[in-house]
Amino acid sequence: MRELFPSHLTTGMRDTLYQLYKTPFATNYEIADAVYISFDTITKSIKRMLPDAPYRGRTMLFYHLGYIRIPATVAHNPRTPAKLKPIIETWCERPYANNREVADVLGLRVKTVAEYTGEIYRYNGFQSPPYPKATIARIQFYWYMNWFNVPKLASDADAQYKEATSWR
Repeated sequence: MRELFPSHLTTGMRDTLYQLYKTPFATNYEIADAVYISFDTITKSIKRMLPDAPYRGRTMLFYHLGYIRIPATVAHNPRTPAKLKPIIETWCERPYANNREVADVLGLRVKTVAEYTGEIYRYNGFQSPPYPKATIARIQFYWYMNWFNVPKLASDADAQYKEATSWR
């Protein structure tokens, strides 16, 4: 199990990450309000957790920590429409890639990737909440597909947070 709260984090960063781990579908504003921190502390906390990563969003963090895993077999489902398979294959290789990155990899327009992503959601029976940020909708879909282990993340966060703050 990876360390969720390394000792090099400040108390504010630790509290911020704990809130993120416990409510991974919350917006950054909701997390900032819950922890009483500035909005940019969320970004700084994730950067501190992923110092060498080229992309430092919450999806990359959850993937790096091992809570997002997309089985390679999903890309080879014969029932999946052919036009959607390249996006799913890209997700298998890079679950943290946003629509722009997927578009760059596949040589498609960002708008096309967004449309196909919506088709993938509908094809699998997932209905995204109205007007979510694309990143949050994506990890909600991963959770819906059982590719994002939210209960394990929350459980590990509780245990490690208790241990990390036991000296207070």
